Order: sequence, then structure tokens, then C-alpha cells
Amino acid sequence: MSAHEPKCIVIGVDGSPGSRNAVNWGLDRAARRHAPVRLIRAFDPSMRDFRVGSSSEIGVLGDAFEHVRHQLDATYEAARIVHPELRIVPEMIDDSASSALIEASRDADTVVIGAHGAAGFSNLVAGYTTMNVASHAHSTVVALPSHETQDRTGTGIVVGVDGSEISETAIAFAFREASETGEGLTAVHAWTDPLTPSALGTAIPALYNPETYTRDQEILLAESLAGWAEKYPDVNVTRRVIHEQPVQALAKAAHHARLLVVGCRGQGRLRAMLLGSVSHGVLHLADCPVAVVHDH
Repeated sequence: MSAHEPKCIVIGVDGSPGSRNAVNWGLDRAARRHAPVRLIRAFDPSMRDFRVGSSSEIGVLGDAFEHVRHQLDATYEAARIVHPELRIVPEMIDDSASSALIEASRDADTVVIGAHGAAGFSNLVAGYTTMNVASHAHSTVVALPSHETQDRTGTGIVVGVDGSEISETAIAFAFREASETGEGLTAVHAWTDPLTPSALGTAIPALYNPETYTRDQEILLAESLAGWAEKYPDVNVTRRVIHEQPVQALAKAAHHARLLVVGCRGQGRLRAMLLGSVSHGVLHLADCPVAVVHDH
């Protein structure tokens, strides 16, 4: 890749509805960015004896490798028809989906995947793949729900803001996405009542004033967004401070949105196994595409 060429868009392919939506979303992003595309279909050697065929052909053993190879080829040909201007490379990789996509993310602008895997595979395994890639990727990961289609594309970008450094990274991604797509941006800061240790466990502080605390949260949100409106004057910004658990607040605010953006801290000893609770929660609850932005 030359110094001036955009980083590639990596799209995970597995034939599921979520994967098909991921292909459409990823190709559209690549077209906006004039970026090359890698269509990746992972093939774990243990899948070679997997039974394939239609519901009326259950029990017919097929060559799983040829099945998924054909699936990838068909996806590639369809992509070329819709976006002939893009440089698209289809790749079969002998590895698990998680490992293949995480490795591919090292040189990627974005990894785009379906939130649920192909029919015939465990939803638990598919969910694990999505969460694992979102947690360990070296780039932003966008997960597409299986029900999202081009006929039902939402409107508006929603970003979660909490005043942290990784939140700043998410804000930067969200503003750029809103500017490129011509969408409005809603910045959401959700807060809950502060708790302090007590003899009975935890309790709300005696001097707690909800009105004052609310104003403090409004100031935090305004300070987090300071400067971004000047950098992106074309983006219409709405600020929302919500007294609710962050996961529920973000999922509701992003109902039928084009995209929900949240931050996730990068890999490290304490990040080895799980996403942050908010990132993890919205991937399960949101009904729109979710971008998990890393601070690498």
C-alpha cells in the first residue's frame, strides 16, 4: 500500500443476512473513501465435513470448502457489478473467523462484519466471533444486525460520550462519518446517580443534588464536543444528557439510526478477554449498525 492510498475496508463474508448487510455497508464506505476492499471468508479445516444443502437436502454430505468458495465467489461477482470502480480482492483464509479478521484488521481502516453468523452454526459461536473481533481488532469494527437492509437504512449518527480519551476517539469517528454521509449527529451522555460505600453497601451521597449533578453532566458533554463543530461546520449536532444506564440510553437513542458509535479501549492485560460493558451491551441491544472504535 502506498503512502497516499487509503487503508482497506475488510469485510467478513459467511452468507448470513448480517454478512450480506455488512458487504453492502462496507462497499458503500469503501466507495466514499475510494478505498480498496478485502472480502474475507474464513474456512476452519474442521468444517470440511460439515453438512451442506437446502432444508430439503438435510443429510447430504457436500464439500464444505467448495460450498464456501462458491459463496465467496458469488459475493465478489455481485460486489463488482454494484461497484465496478472499486478494487476488490476475495480471500479464502484457513483459520477461524475471529483470528482471520483480527489479523486482517492490522492494516485496515475498518472491519465490517455481521452481528450474527450463518444459519446452521450456533448463535453462541457467532456471537462469540463478533465480540472477539470487536474486542481485539486493531481497527474500528462495525457490526451489522441481520435485519438491517438497504430498504430499511436508518438516519442519523449517534455517538456515546463519557468524557474519556477513548470517547474523544469515538467522537472524531462519528463527526467524520456524519460529514461524509450528510447525516445529523446526536451526542449522548448518559449518567446514573453517584454511589458511595456505606455500612449497608452503597448509597447515594447525603449532599447529592440531582439538579447540580445534571448541570455538571451537561457541561461535561459540551466540553467533550468543544472544537468539533468548528472543524465540521456542515454537521448538525444535537446534545442529549440522559439520566439512565448508558447501554439502555444509547440503544434507545439509536433506534433506527444509521449508525451508533461507541469507544473501546485497546488491547492490554486487563482487556484480554472482554469488551467494555457499554460496548458489549450495545452490540447485543442496538437495532442499528454499531461501530466500536479503538484507541490504538
